[in-house]
Amino acid sequence: MASHFGEGDFSSLTLSDHKQSNDEKSVYGGTIFTVVDGHGGHACAHAVNLLHSDYIISGLLPPKVSEVALRNLHQIKELRTPRSICELAVTLWMTSGAVVTGESERIEFGLKADINSRFPNPNLTSMHSQPSVSWGPWGPWGPLPLSVRDAHTGHISKFLEELLSTCDEREFFFSDNSEGDMIDPDGFITAPLNTIKETVMKYSEPSSSLRRSEDPTLSSDFDQSVDDLRNYVAATAWALRNGLLRMDLDMSLAACPTFHGPVLDKALLRVVFAGCVATSVYIPRHRKEIFAAQVGDCGAVIGSYSPPCEVPVTIPSSIDIYTQTSGEYTREHWEAKLLIPPHISENEADVRRIKSSHPVHEAEFIIRDDRLLGELMPLRAFGDIRFKWSTDDLKNIARLLDLPPNYPISPRFYASPPYLVATPQVLWKPLSPLCDHFLILGTDGLWDMISPAEAVHVVARHWYDYKGNPSCGSGDTAASRLIRTALGGTEMNSEQIALHFSMPASLARYYRDDITVIVVYLPTAFCDSS
Repeated sequence: MASHFGEGDFSSLTLSDHKQSNDEKSVYGGTIFTVVDGHGGHACAHAVNLLHSDYIISGLLPPKVSEVALRNLHQIKELRTPRSICELAVTLWMTSGAVVTGESERIEFGLKADINSRFPNPNLTSMHSQPSVSWGPWGPWGPLPLSVRDAHTGHISKFLEELLSTCDEREFFFSDNSEGDMIDPDGFITAPLNTIKETVMKYSEPSSSLRRSEDPTLSSDFDQSVDDLRNYVAATAWALRNGLLRMDLDMSLAACPTFHGPVLDKALLRVVFAGCVATSVYIPRHRKEIFAAQVGDCGAVIGSYSPPCEVPVTIPSSIDIYTQTSGEYTREHWEAKLLIPPHISENEADVRRIKSSHPVHEAEFIIRDDRLLGELMPLRAFGDIRFKWSTDDLKNIARLLDLPPNYPISPRFYASPPYLVATPQVLWKPLSPLCDHFLILGTDGLWDMISPAEAVHVVARHWYDYKGNPSCGSGDTAASRLIRTALGGTEMNSEQIALHFSMPASLARYYRDDITVIVVYLPTAFCDSS
């Protein structure tokens, strides 16, 4: 999923704009890219894919804009206004500039039906004359059930009300470790102190006292700028962390019969009984940095160009990397940077987080056979209430569903839930102009088959094959080349790829996992970032 929100133009901003990020007059907005990987059915992944952006954006909106969104949501409830007016983001592939790269990806609509139900944003009315290239944001599974959508409208309305009521006294709960790095409540680094300081120097005004000082770090202006940038990073990271966690809690509470009598909504239950993992990357409108938020074992990798010593650091604005290197690709000059490690049993820090939340005597069986309670591979996930709800609530669900007495409604050794959380790990990374070229978001099906370094090699090679123009058309995109490499090896063996796709689903899962890939060419890849 890729979605955009906000007003204003794409003009490049300086550090002073960070300081005014909460100012009503400042430009706000950006783009969110997300890959989602479901397990136990598609219901949870489908819901998270469609709902997550509203939760993230809610925490990023200026108060005045939040008030407008809240009024629109109230109109839906009170005046039966079309649900389309409350959308907080525009799905990028539903815009007029989106290009469909294959017949299998195209979703055609009969436009004589209710337009609002098919195009959820009123800004997209220009697309109504283009039914042959219109994409639905919901993919092959169709829109979410009405009960899920109604619950979501109420949840977002309540969430915005709470955010508005606390906007002047909001706490972000980020602290510093012994090195001065900003860490989240679980102890994971969100923003290294040295990176914050380097960014302050990089984007300070040329005429500022920081540039004129022999040692800028001793300046009071420098300390103030570091604090301002740190507060901005903390506020943005909190919006991602709090928004995604809130989405999971809202879905869980909506499905629990304890909160609305002995009535089961099977559509909501299907969402929370299934599970999914996701990685989201938020690129603010000024395009100087990215924020990555990860729940589970998807992943995001940045492909960076590291020139040899003899290549000058400053490249004229009329020259890009392809031209600078005379079109000669050198693998050793490209570097892969995994933003956040997957939340699996090999992640020792995340295993420690889980074990520290439970009695000591449970340590031996919390992780068994490299899985949570011997069943679940990711250690963080949305849905999966079998690892979150109390035993009494799970037994009540089993009774209402009339499940057999021996049905495993909860895992073995289920003593002190919750064992699973949907709290994302968030990382801030400033982008380096003409170094950070592209971002690869992929589900674990990709990373099980190829390494981050190999993935960066594939996309960089694709960049050179098309002479620095990644918009190469329908036949060979960077994302499709990554999938072909994952399934067919470095030679992209067509017979091997065909064999993977010809397997029945019941057999294919023993040889490969589902693969979703998004390749984002970063603004810092191009000299003219406007």
